[in-house]
Amino acid sequence: MTDHSINGLLSEWGRYVCRQNDMGLGFPREVPFSKERVSGSRSTETYIEHTDPEILMVDKIVHKMLPATHKVVILVHYIGKGPLKVRIGQMGMTNRRYYEHLRHSQQVIASLLESMRESAHEMRTTAA
Repeated sequence: MTDHSINGLLSEWGRYVCRQNDMGLGFPREVPFSKERVSGSRSTETYIEHTDPEILMVDKIVHKMLPATHKVVILVHYIGKGPLKVRIGQMGMTNRRYYEHLRHSQQVIASLLESMRESAHEMRTTAA
């Protein structure tokens, strides 16, 4: 998996997590204003949506399989609030160290995801 594709998948996962967490606003999902956009137009998205199985695998990896040191940088980068420069500063890292750590965390996730894909493929093959 390329760095570009794992970054895209993690970005999609970040959007999924934000939707699942009601964008961090704490409002119930069914109140009228919860589906409004900043522009005032209504969202056509539903909260009961089909989720890509890979996004669910990434969610499982991040929350249950990823070492804590990698989990923190992934959470900060993909679902953190505020400017990235501020978030990096709050982590007490230099920009260079942060991006090295992020790249390594992405590689760990890509490796775990590939293992999960292979396991799922083997299970489908043996079941057939």
